[in-house]
Amino acid sequence: MPFQFVDNTVSIDRDARKKIRSHVATGRNAGKRHSRPSRKEAFVLPSKTTIQTAVQSTSNLISDKNVDAVSEIERQIGDELSVLCLPAPLISPGSRPMVRRALNNLIVKPDGHAEAIHHLSQAFQLVNNRLSGNDPVSDATIAVVVALAQFERHQGQYRRGIVHLDGLMRMVELRGGISTLTMHKSNLTQKLFRADLEFALYLGSATRFSIKDVMLGSTAMIGLRSTFTRDCQGHHNVSDFQSFKKFNPDLQDIIMDMIGVARMLNDISARLKQKVNYYIFHDTSILLGYRLIYINPLGSLHVGDRLENVLHLGLAAFLMTFLRRLDHKISDMPLLSGLARSAVQEEFDYDKENQEILLWVLFIGKTSIFKPWDDTWLVPLIRRTMQALGLCTWEEVHQTLAKWPWVNTVHDKIGRHLCKSSTLDI
Repeated sequence: MPFQFVDNTVSIDRDARKKIRSHVATGRNAGKRHSRPSRKEAFVLPSKTTIQTAVQSTSNLISDKNVDAVSEIERQIGDELSVLCLPAPLISPGSRPMVRRALNNLIVKPDGHAEAIHHLSQAFQLVNNRLSGNDPVSDATIAVVVALAQFERHQGQYRRGIVHLDGLMRMVELRGGISTLTMHKSNLTQKLFRADLEFALYLGSATRFSIKDVMLGSTAMIGLRSTFTRDCQGHHNVSDFQSFKKFNPDLQDIIMDMIGVARMLNDISARLKQKVNYYIFHDTSILLGYRLIYINPLGSLHVGDRLENVLHLGLAAFLMTFLRRLDHKISDMPLLSGLARSAVQEEFDYDKENQEILLWVLFIGKTSIFKPWDDTWLVPLIRRTMQALGLCTWEEVHQTLAKWPWVNTVHDKIGRHLCKSSTLDI
């Protein structure tokens, strides 16, 4: 290749520098081949050896005789979540990300369905081997089965995942009952309660565990009568509603507690209160969910007042905004959304209190369980309800919504957009 000389005594513009670098690179890389990694392969799930090693290593770490407790469960609304949480002092640098990828990639990657099924079958084999071993109901085994149940839930395969939940119930019995397991590993039982609650909400069934079971080791700051005193002061209080005074006492309690949760979160976002530990907030959400289902499982026949039924469904929709999947999305709840869709489209009395409740359920449903195609009936219904209440602006609507469970940082964005869509013709 011929030499090229560069005169450094004159200024060299950008194009000239580009030609110089290209010429040098041509000589330096002559005869060489550069292999680029495939983008498609970069998204392929880990090999079966990787996931088997990861799961086995995780199980060994948790079940080691020198380990007395599973570390604190990482937050589930945020940027990190391990299905199995490992004791940090025992993990070599870089091993936690490897385990997280091997377990969580089965859920969040869009490709590799066939390989994911293969890995899942390997996980089943590992669980079966453990169940036939010397310690069939160890913490590690329970944790892996919880992970399998959550995997099926994330895939929308609730009826298939119910098999794992039934197995977990039997494993808990063999460990001496939920009270024994709670005293031994309260963070593990929190996972069990969460799975039990979400399956019950989806299927419309009662929960397998009871409110008393959940309260045994609960750290909830709202919902436990010994830890929460209601702040009934304020410009608007739903307990002054005539309709509210006729509600089931259990429903009255949970309405006020959920309003308390919303107001607490609003105060935190406004920096009026300190942040709450996520583990405690998670406990609170689970306890409220159990109490809501105790009043009436979604799949049972609603025999109470129609306004109570609508509120009950609205509270369930509110709760769903805090029970998100591992990818931070709200799970599809066809039963809940179908019941709410039918309930709000029935004819309501043009009583101011009834219309305010209807407006809140419509807005909270849009933030959680209603789909984009629901706008065809949802927007006109909101428009009519706003007109019945004499509301024209988002500020006026927000003032009404704030009487009920409404978290500004979570719900305002969608609510504002919905209000704008509903007022275009007003």
